[in-house]
Amino acid sequence: AADAAREEEKSDLAGDLMQREFVTARRYSGTRVGRSRRVGVEDVGSALGQALVKELSCTTGRCIIRGVLGGFFKGR
Repeated sequence: AADAAREEEKSDLAGDLMQREFVTARRYSGTRVGRSRRVGVEDVGSALGQALVKELSCTTGRCIIRGVLGGFFKGR
């Protein structure tokens, strides 16, 4: 009698599991995945820094730097 009760309980658990799988049909029940992060710009400060470096590397930026440094060291 005890064995029969255990077998019936196991079949009920299996039935509950199958019912749960059926109800949650196409829903993935794995671990949650965090959002992917973009590689590169992390915050506003680094974005401004990168923009400044790009600007200063071009011809206009070089002229500005040459003018500023020329103003500082004009007396030498």
